[in-house]
Amino acid sequence: MASRYAKNIMYTPDTITIYNKTIESNTEAYYRTVVSDVYWESTVGASRRASGDAAEDKAFVAIPLDAENYIAPVDWEALADHSTNWTLKPGDYIVKNSVADEITALFTISDLRKKYDDVRRITSVDPLHGRSTVGHFEVRAK
Repeated sequence: MASRYAKNIMYTPDTITIYNKTIESNTEAYYRTVVSDVYWESTVGASRRASGDAAEDKAFVAIPLDAENYIAPVDWEALADHSTNWTLKPGDYIVKNSVADEITALFTISDLRKKYDDVRRITSVDPLHGRSTVGHFEVRAK
């Protein structure tokens, strides 16, 4: 007899590029990874402040827990070679779609933000496990 309950299926039509930040020789370095099969949702807004209106563009990204080559932030920082794996941590950057640009002294995060519309800085990462959801990371960024 077939189950009357549908399997949880995660809708993942999007691709993102993650820029993981680390410090090498007292200098910021970024490692770029393209991750497919994720869900990206943007919200565009503004908030009113005493100093004037401010943009409040945000993103919610859901990434399956079993995404290829993901490792925990503490494990990623301990790697001698950061180019083979990726992680998710506040302060890293994500861009909607596949992006080929590398962050260097000549092409900075500011340049990345000018070149692409959907560049966000990760503010929180929550892993969700459980029977009622498909296991995934909920990433919030702005």
